[in-house]
Parts: sequence; structure tokens; C-alpha cells
Amino acid sequence: MAPTQSPNLCVDVDDSDVLITVSEGTFVPVCEWAAENPSERCEQTCPCDDFNFIKDICRETCNNCVPTMAPTQTTNECVDIDDSNNLITIGEDTFIPICEWAAENPSERCDEKCPCDGFKTFVKDLCRETCNNCAPTMSPTISPEKECVDSNDIDTLITVAEGIFLPVCEWAAENPYERCEQECPCDNHTPVKDLCRYTCNNCKEPLVPTNGGLCARLTPIERLKKINDVLLGVSGYHLLADNARNSAFQWLLEGDCGNICPDDPFLVQRYVLAVLYFSTSGENWKTSDFLSCSHECGWFPGRIQCNNRKEVTKILLDGNNLVGEIPFELQELQSLEELNLRGNMLRGSIPGTIGNLPLLQVLDFSKNDLKSSIPASLFSLKNLSSLQLHNNRLDGKIPSQMGNLKSLENVQLYKNVLVGQIPNMVKLHNLVIFSAHGNNLVGNVSLTVCPLRTNW
Repeated sequence: MAPTQSPNLCVDVDDSDVLITVSEGTFVPVCEWAAENPSERCEQTCPCDDFNFIKDICRETCNNCVPTMAPTQTTNECVDIDDSNNLITIGEDTFIPICEWAAENPSERCDEKCPCDGFKTFVKDLCRETCNNCAPTMSPTISPEKECVDSNDIDTLITVAEGIFLPVCEWAAENPYERCEQECPCDNHTPVKDLCRYTCNNCKEPLVPTNGGLCARLTPIERLKKINDVLLGVSGYHLLADNARNSAFQWLLEGDCGNICPDDPFLVQRYVLAVLYFSTSGENWKTSDFLSCSHECGWFPGRIQCNNRKEVTKILLDGNNLVGEIPFELQELQSLEELNLRGNMLRGSIPGTIGNLPLLQVLDFSKNDLKSSIPASLFSLKNLSSLQLHNNRLDGKIPSQMGNLKSLENVQLYKNVLVGQIPNMVKLHNLVIFSAHGNNLVGNVSLTVCPLRTNW
């Protein structure tokens, strides 16, 4: 009953009478026995003759099909192999194609050798698309140094999470200050900043050229007048009457090595951040690279954050020794989502113009020395979810409009000198935290707030 060893075809022997004993009086065909634990039993010699290896008898069960089923390694084309019958075992009686298996965890499995051919071929050479191993034909095109554009290789994708891929420049835009200096994962040698010149501000000539366009046609006096006209629309008479605004204006004209032009799309944004710097004693901040030659998105990595259009979305200057007043010009940053100036030495009032920031979600001016009343305009911010103004010297009543802002989740007004009653909050169904102790509030909290307790 010695079994007939299967040739190089990917089949099990058809000697169904080649049985082995599994218990007293119980016999099963050898390949059926091997299938119960192929990882161990396939490497054994068959109990039926103590000579032939089980993997040579049960080629299909043991996936021992190298001579006829060796995977066809792909060329440099960015495709996976089409040998859908190259299966690997992932569990008892469970097999999946190699590239489908690799896709579940490409960061680890792509660098392994394939079990389908006896661990000879790397998975990444069989599954080029899945493993993003397409460098020979998908090597990204580097833009010329003087062209301020991103690479147009939209198929140059990198893995950001299991099954999630992004174009390299979109990935870089999420954190340009770190990622632009890295080598591209798409080929492991090209700097990201050379692929994404616009996103990484790696333009050998300025984004707005100083030797062409409008600036080339303007005398210094004409340039001054045109920039003045633009900024008058931002600061009004304060542009020349206020030291901080005038300092920012003069810096743009004479001190900014970027030599910005009147028609630069970032003129106002750059000016507003400079006003914030001069209004809050920026020279005494703990740290920053404000007023450098770089784009303003790079002035304070991590603290000044921008979207992929280089519009400021977050100002996170908490605990940075800001001394002075909050400039009303912050209203010009129309993409701002978070404004955190917590834990500084800011004085004066909260500008009502903050209520003109349509995308603002988080506002934190807590732990400063702010006075005056809370602007009612803050409660027109339809996306505002967190408002923290505690530990100041704010006075007056809590605006009744607060009770209509359904997006509010966290409101902290404690330790001020607020007076009057707490507004009706029955509409604030998303409210999780409301704290107003340590004020001079009077009266009772309306019973209409009771249904909200399920969220408190």
C-alpha cells in the first residue's frame, strides 16, 4: 500500500486506500489527516511507508506545487500577480490569494518571503500594487527647481493606515514642517520637498516673484501705497495710529525678506500674524520663528497650523508669555478652527470680531487678565463646541444668546466677576460641561435645564 508519489502536478494522491491509523479502529486517508494540521504534518514522512514525505504525496493540501505553480514574478509594472491560485494557509481549511493576505498588513507582510514557493520570492515582488513597490515605473517626476508646483503623479501613493493610501503631497500637507524633510516612502530616496515644491514652500524663486509681475512694475512708493490700501481695509485708522499695527506694516515694507507684493494672496494673513506678534510682545515669547523669511505657516511649527492651501487653521500659543491685547484683526483668518491663547498675560477685552470666524470650533482665552463683558457675537459661531474663558476678570451678564448655540459641548466661565442669571440652556442638547462657579451670579438655575442631566 505504499502510496504513489504525486508528480509535480498540484494534486493529492488518488490512493484513497492509503489509510493511516488515528485511533483504535479508526483510519483516515493520509491527505485528509494532513489537512487537519498541515503546518506540522506536511513535513513528516508518511506513517504509511515511513519513506515518502507527506508534502510530496499531498501536494495540494500541503501547498507543495512549486514546479508547476511557482508564482510569476511581475515585471516593474505596478500590478499584482494574476495567479489567483497561489494561495496560502491562514487557518485550518482556509486559504486566500497571497496579495489579498499581504493587503491585510502590508507594512509587515510585503517584506516577507512568500510561503507559496518555499520562501524564495519576496511578497513585494509578487504584489507590486498592494505593496507600493512600483519605483521603477512609478518613480515620481521631480518638478524643476524654479517651478513652484507639486508633483502631478497622483498615483504616487503612500500607506497611511491599513488599506488607506494618500498622494504624497496631500500626506505632506498635513504636517509639512516634519514630512517635507523626509524621503518619500514611494521610492525611499527622493526628498518629499522636491516632489511637493508648493506644499513644502521649496521654490527657488518666491511664490510671488519680486522681479516680475506687479512688483516689477512698481516703484517703492507705489508698492507702499498699494499695500497701505489693502491693509487699511483690515485695520482702518489703527494701521498708522497704533504702534503694533504700524510696526507690522513697517516690517512688511522694509524688514520682511520675503519682499511681499500688494497682490500676494497671503499678504493679509502674513500681516495679521505679524500684528498678533507685535500686539503681544512677541520679542518676549518663549520661542517662535515669527517674522522669518519663510511662509507664515512655518513660523511656529505645531503652534501655527495650516491646511493644504496654506491658510491658518489653528493658533495654539497657550503658555507662551504673550503680554498685551488680542488684536481684532484675527477675524481675517477665515479658515481658523481653533484659537488657544490660554495661560498668558493678555489684558483688555475680548474682540467682538472673533464672532466673525465661521469655522471656529475651539476658543480658549482662559487664565489671562481679560476684562469687560463676554461678546454676544461669540454665540453666533455655529461650529463652536468649546468655550473656555475661566480665570479672568470678565464682568457683565452671560449673553442670553448662549442658550441658542446648539453646538456647545464645553462651557467654562468660572472665576470671573459675572453677574445676573444663567441663560436658559434647554436647547443645548450636546452640552457636557458647564462651569460658572466663583462669579456673582444670582437667582436659580431654570428647571428647564434638568433634562440635560443625562449628558452631565
